[in-house]
Amino acid sequence: MSNLYLNIYTETMDFVSGDFTPTNIVKVKNYICSLNNFNNEKIEELRALIMRVKGDWISFKYAFFNETYYVDVYLIFRNKTLSVNQEEIVKSIILQCREFLLKNKYGTIDININNSDKLSKLLEEDGFILSISENDGSGLLNNKEIEKVFNENDVKYEVLNIGKSSFDGGASGAAENLIYFIMSSAASGVTWDVMKPILTGNLALPIQSITMKVMDKYNFNKLRKIVADRIRVEERSLILAEMHKKNSKLNLEFRASNKKIHITCDSNYNIIDFKVVED
Repeated sequence: MSNLYLNIYTETMDFVSGDFTPTNIVKVKNYICSLNNFNNEKIEELRALIMRVKGDWISFKYAFFNETYYVDVYLIFRNKTLSVNQEEIVKSIILQCREFLLKNKYGTIDININNSDKLSKLLEEDGFILSISENDGSGLLNNKEIEKVFNENDVKYEVLNIGKSSFDGGASGAAENLIYFIMSSAASGVTWDVMKPILTGNLALPIQSITMKVMDKYNFNKLRKIVADRIRVEERSLILAEMHKKNSKLNLEFRASNKKIHITCDSNYNIIDFKVVED
């Protein structure tokens, strides 16, 4: 059983004037439900259904952790106001999404899926967080290939987030953002010196795409509790969606049912900046 948070937006822009800055983003529909046998293949099936209706100019993003999926679909239109035909396209896509959920026998949210408990159990181990980001739109980063190399090199890991985004329209592209917890102890001998040749050699990943942070269990759990308290959600619903290191600061993004929380903190997880974006 998996929980799905599906959000559908319209995004309009003034294409004629050449100003591609989004002028208006509106959430037109959201679904919060549970599904049996939901996986990446089902997400691609949903994306294909939407593409068949819309054609192009779609931004499709999702994040996954512990049988929890956050899927954001942006239907992009190159005019400030939707035409009657475009409004019909939006309605048709909403209908397609509903039929997809009905076909896959969706139900109410599964309250037994607890992201906080899952993460807490992982953090009982010694280790570090590894974040790998692809920002050039090439779509070459592949979590399956990375995990295959981990297994071949006896690296013990757990997935903290699989995030993917794609854009179809004009210059199309795709990117992945991956976060792993790497088990590390004196016995295992897994350190940055061990991981670096695996990542940059075996996988040929650019060093600037990699962030590694030794896990400070106490302060990280403290930060998650602060986030949950500030936005008034249960810790069980939070997932770590992104992590990037810039100079001595960490940039983190958490996801909740209808919020994205962007945080800048120091190396001890003390908050410097805190921003909440409502979905």
